[in-house]
Amino acid sequence: MFTIINLSGWWPVINFSYSERQKMEIRIKCPHCGSGSVKSSRAVYEQGTSKTRSVSFTGWISNRGSGGSRRQGKSTRQSVAASRNAPAGGKMEVLTFVGSFLLSAWLILNIPATTVTGSAVAGLIIALLITALVAHLNRHNRRRARENYNRQWYCSKCGDTFIK
Repeated sequence: MFTIINLSGWWPVINFSYSERQKMEIRIKCPHCGSGSVKSSRAVYEQGTSKTRSVSFTGWISNRGSGGSRRQGKSTRQSVAASRNAPAGGKMEVLTFVGSFLLSAWLILNIPATTVTGSAVAGLIIALLITALVAHLNRHNRRRARENYNRQWYCSKCGDTFIK
């Protein structure tokens, strides 16, 4: 068991016995190679991804006048291990939206007495409805994928990812 020792009267100190300390340690090994050098996929992704934003100003003065310019940029760098351990994105919804928009706009455009603008607006409305339906029906799969990602580990020796 453990004992609570009150040394100064206001801060409790908890002492664990050696056997309990051993029970609390979690040792995860790679099932593929047996290595102990594993990290959670979330940690590998966050440590291997860096996002930077830069802003630069340039000014000049000449006999014809003066001027200046401002440039800004964003960049994301990612290690190979971080890209392998990235969380799953919403690619299915994007493909559903694009495909249903193009198909419905084309089908509506083939109806006599419709304009391109009318078919685009109707296609947009139909695509939004279909995408919302697909996202709603796919919510359990997304939740399961997020839970699996939170339990996913990465072996830095062999590069294998596994779920514990």
